[in-house]
Amino acid sequence: MEVPVGSPAPSPPALARQPASLPPPSRRVAVLLAGVTVLAALLWLGRDVLAPFMVGMLVVYLLDPVVERLARIAVAGRHAPRALLILAVYVVATVALVELLLVVSGPLVEQIRAFVRDAPGFLEDLNRRLGRDLLLSWAGPSGAFTDSDLATTRRPGLTGTVLDLAVAAEVPQAVQLLVNRLSTRRGELAGLGHPAYGSRHHDLIGEPNNERTRNLVKLHILEALRQEPRVAKVERCVVRTVPAERDIVRVELTVRLIEHDDPLNLVVPVALGGSA
Repeated sequence: MEVPVGSPAPSPPALARQPASLPPPSRRVAVLLAGVTVLAALLWLGRDVLAPFMVGMLVVYLLDPVVERLARIAVAGRHAPRALLILAVYVVATVALVELLLVVSGPLVEQIRAFVRDAPGFLEDLNRRLGRDLLLSWAGPSGAFTDSDLATTRRPGLTGTVLDLAVAAEVPQAVQLLVNRLSTRRGELAGLGHPAYGSRHHDLIGEPNNERTRNLVKLHILEALRQEPRVAKVERCVVRTVPAERDIVRVELTVRLIEHDDPLNLVVPVALGGSA
């Protein structure tokens, strides 16, 4: 091919650019990563043994600059021995740490002591406010709260000799007092000076088990619990039907008692005796 005189030389054809690729990791990098992984695993497995050494290294790292600064100070042209400086710095740091712990933990320790000191009185006050009563034993199905009788304490052994009547206190007493209040028809104890004690849902016996009756049961249950001074709040009250028993509804309660953090869950069956 002839190229005219004076014309520029043809440029070589452009090569297609290849995407840049990372070089494969060298053997040195792989060995380094494996070594770091093994070292981390060993540190994790031996953390209980190595923890004191790590703390010691941290203390040395923090206090060594202080020792170096003190070592440069000359008194009457003489430098203090390095061992004496290290001992002095460690003593001062230990005393300061102990003082800091005493300042920080002092109020906490005092609160713990006050709690331990006041705990018996708190429990006595709780028992006094929730009350104590003779423990009842229900002979009916579990959770039915029917056929109640006084419970007794018995001597351990085969004979089971009766020792005394059992006493209910705290949460068991709370369950019992709520069941007793709801199991009593309102006005039944008027002759004993307690006309407002009890619940009016007993007046619904014979009514059909429909939504209106269940709403009235809920209304009378809440009204009865509002009369109980040992109940701080009724958080939940749901009246449900029982599929197998068309004449019985279940009253599911979540009650918060006075001076008691944990809520009390209680299920009380109510027999209507009517038809749906």
